Amino acid sequence: MKKKLFGCAILLGLGLALTSCSSNEEPKGSYTVKVYDFDGSMVGEKVLDINKYPTLESGLKENFSVKSTGEGENLFITSINNTMVDNNWYLAFYENNTMASVGVGSAVVDDGDVFEFKNECWNTTESGYGAFDSYDVLVDKVVYSYAKNKLQDKLKAYDSIGAIPYELLGIYMMQSNNYDENFFNTNGLADAYKTAITSTDVTTLTGASFAKWYFGARMINTNLDAFKTAYTNYLDSVTAYNEWDEFTLPFTLTFAKGLNLESHVSSNVINTEYLAGTSMGPDGLSWQITGLAEYKTIEEYVLRNNLTKAALDNSFIEAGKGVSLGIMLMAYAACNYNVRTADFADSKDVLEYLFDNYYDDQNNKFSIEGEGDVSSNQLYAALMAYKIQRDQKKAVNIFA
Repeated sequence: MKKKLFGCAILLGLGLALTSCSSNEEPKGSYTVKVYDFDGSMVGEKVLDINKYPTLESGLKENFSVKSTGEGENLFITSINNTMVDNNWYLAFYENNTMASVGVGSAVVDDGDVFEFKNECWNTTESGYGAFDSYDVLVDKVVYSYAKNKLQDKLKAYDSIGAIPYELLGIYMMQSNNYDENFFNTNGLADAYKTAITSTDVTTLTGASFAKWYFGARMINTNLDAFKTAYTNYLDSVTAYNEWDEFTLPFTLTFAKGLNLESHVSSNVINTEYLAGTSMGPDGLSWQITGLAEYKTIEEYVLRNNLTKAALDNSFIEAGKGVSLGIMLMAYAACNYNVRTADFADSKDVLEYLFDNYYDDQNNKFSIEGEGDVSSNQLYAALMAYKIQRDQKKAVNIFA
């Protein structure tokens, strides 16, 4: 790259050499800045005049939405135009199709230069820095693609508390673990849903309805005093495990822990009757594990012996595979066990099986996804739980 510092004209004639130099000549021309997000989509492109923006730092800060720390040679950019911010990803800086050898604050601009910022995963086995293979990279891409392209539309569809809102479950998990709120927020919640939450008589709630209401209430900062009173009364009434309680009691246990109401949870429910529900099959077991993980250690062999492909195949019809795979991911995340160490099918772990069989890489969605399909909604939330457990190496509180 040639940099024009000053201009000189040398005239030769009749043995005379006349030299005219100007050190104040203004630079001319323009340079281009392009910004790409994690999915390869361009989120910003501008051609900038060198006279007006003589440094790349000025060009960026005055023409893009930039999040950064430091200035000049110490400038470090974390996001441009709301590109995804994640500890596994960074904005790679390219100058004329080559990884830049200097930082953004030290870059020198010249006519025709093209500067590109690409959101790339640094923590990969291919890069030599980390341990992510292509499936783990896919997890991040799927989670953020879902948040970027589908999540808000799904929130807009809520108008009552009649369904278990996995979208809100996922948002709360990601926010409470400090992931990018530009992607995980409740901006799309409809007024009808907010009204349904605030107008509900919490004394009429029972079982899983407590969870459905609570998911929404905490996202819109609804006062919980009346809820805690009603919930305490409910907990005092639950003293034994019933046939279908595996779909209710996980919420009971985790909410009680989160709201400091453990003293109202029957030890009979926790220690005996609750675990007896494993006879209901792996679908019930996985939900129970996510609830019990907050109270006691679940041995990994319990998961390996019960959450197998054969067992899950026997529990769900083909259309429900998303549910079975989702609850498996959630159960392992709740116990802080690495689900990828468990063989699932054909020498593949559950992520490999999931993406190889149900994920359409071109369209960034699961093939089992349908209109209002709880299978896919739950899968997205389950992948968020897996991501948190993998990134932060801790048990994930799924419901509380």
